[in-house]
Amino acid sequence: MSCDWNVYCVTCDSEHRFSDANHQEDLMRTLVRHAKAIGALKELMSDGGWSIEFGTYYGPIDVVWFAEHSGHALTIRDEYGRKDNQCRDLVRCASCSSAHNCVLEAGHEPPCSPVRPVGS
Repeated sequence: MSCDWNVYCVTCDSEHRFSDANHQEDLMRTLVRHAKAIGALKELMSDGGWSIEFGTYYGPIDVVWFAEHSGHALTIRDEYGRKDNQCRDLVRCASCSSAHNCVLEAGHEPPCSPVRPVGS
């Protein structure tokens, strides 16, 4: 099953999207780990009007986006809206029977929940 991954800013609810980064969660985690260094390239990339490219097989890495989100809470998120280390189970709503992703951490004690408990 296809599952594309992107870098996600929890602080701003903003996403740095890539093209068809199917099952590339390890690559996205690497970008998050090195976010400060990537953002620091902003000055280089805008110096002198040179054509400098920085990217992956899945598309360009926007150093301005990383600079703007420096110090923010970054994680990775898949195309279904599930964040890294989040339970992947679907939960049926008791009221309307719609299905939602569980928002609790992976490996949590049952039951799954479509809503985070207060204080977490």
